[in-house]
Amino acid sequence: MDRARRTYGITRFISATTPDDAASLRVHEKLGFVRTGEVVDGELIFELRRAAP
Repeated sequence: MDRARRTYGITRFISATTPDDAASLRVHEKLGFVRTGEVVDGELIFELRRAAP
């Protein structure tokens, strides 16, 4: 994500996981992703925004 931000100016990242995948939920939390409140095909949607380079 740091490279994508620095090289391409990407500042918004989207990710998804199932609500019962505890390990993936912890990774999302550690990386700073927040839940958007959306659910797509049974997966929770997360978003992370980073400052522009």
